[in-house]
Amino acid sequence: MTKKALEDIRILDLGVIWAVPHSGMLMANMGAEVIKIEAIQRMDATRGPIAPDPSRGVLLGLPGGVPGERPWNQGPYYHSTNTSKVSLTLDLSRPRGIEIFKELAKKSDVVLEGFAGGVMERMGLGYEVLKEVNPELIVVSAPGFGAGGPWSQYRCFGTVVWHVSAMSMLSGYPGGGPMQAGNTFPDPTVGCHIAGCVMAALLYRRRTGKGQFLDVAQVEPTIGLTGPYLMDFIMNGREPERLGNRHPVHAPHGCYPCEGEDNWVTIAVTTNQEWKALCSVMGNPELAEDQRFVDALNRRKNQDELDGIIMEWTVFQDQYDVMYSLQKAGLAAGAVLRVEQVHDNPQLKARGFYEEVSHPDTGTHLYRNVGYCMSKTPGHVLRHPPYLGEHNEHVLGTILGMSGEEIEALEADQLVGKVPLPGADGN
Repeated sequence: MTKKALEDIRILDLGVIWAVPHSGMLMANMGAEVIKIEAIQRMDATRGPIAPDPSRGVLLGLPGGVPGERPWNQGPYYHSTNTSKVSLTLDLSRPRGIEIFKELAKKSDVVLEGFAGGVMERMGLGYEVLKEVNPELIVVSAPGFGAGGPWSQYRCFGTVVWHVSAMSMLSGYPGGGPMQAGNTFPDPTVGCHIAGCVMAALLYRRRTGKGQFLDVAQVEPTIGLTGPYLMDFIMNGREPERLGNRHPVHAPHGCYPCEGEDNWVTIAVTTNQEWKALCSVMGNPELAEDQRFVDALNRRKNQDELDGIIMEWTVFQDQYDVMYSLQKAGLAAGAVLRVEQVHDNPQLKARGFYEEVSHPDTGTHLYRNVGYCMSKTPGHVLRHPPYLGEHNEHVLGTILGMSGEEIEALEADQLVGKVPLPGADGN
């Protein structure tokens, strides 16, 4: 069997929700042993409630809409960010829990956390402490605003990051207000940055034998998503306009309704040659010579009329037919897919994007794969997202060498366990 790229790396993952857990999952799918650490007193909120209340609609995310005996192991949000990991529960609010964590840190390569600035220090697990425990340890701190600066101790979630990074000021329609995106896109963006930084730190350690502290402010990678707009302001003092689906230079550029309910296609024309090709596919080649649309500048000036003409054509077309015919003509076009269509997409299936994974609490389902193909060290979903405390015995016994009696004593003292205590879901 091919050795995985990160097979000999052990990572302690204290992350919750999406950003930090996403980075851990990326590395777990590449073979790293990623130990997700929660507590029976406070588990990752993405697991969902301990006792789901149908009136709050939380059942909708559970397989079949019905909670099993352990609903805290069924949440789809949790399953989407924790494949290939192992699970340890450990109460870090008590001295014995801190001691055990330090023992694990001695035997690990990386620690991941996304708490607000100062939290790890107050727990007695700041970088200065951990590097004394293990000088080769790489510690990643990924709070919303970073480990330093006047906002470092502020609490932050993906929605806040989106708005504070100016991304919402770019999102929305002309004349309208700023808009939140359909999901918290900062989280996976930050997760990828963390994984990349860890790879660089591991290479540095290979050369020098030294670990280091990685300070990743979630807002900063997200600001990178503004692309040229921040640079344009720096150079020209110009605030960007909200454009909806339109482009600041090219036209036509947008989503157009197609045959059927809520079916759409996106079309992006970047050259006059592409514009002529679009007109030909629409069966209206003479439109390419219309002075209102003869070049990009005029097409931008007359976008409302232009979009209306295109919509009159697309609304009677199947979205895939439009996509295929325009692609054949050399244009960038794509059907706007619903989640159901992404799940059943032939392109993704052909590339092995989905892997069948069985979980003791949710059954067998298709999970998304790693999102890339590597010829020598391919990544895969190596195991199901762990149920709470699934690998306590492995981590405490096999890695730390504790006896069965010692582990039982920790369970009796509620330092570890597999069943969350009341309030562990934050409710």
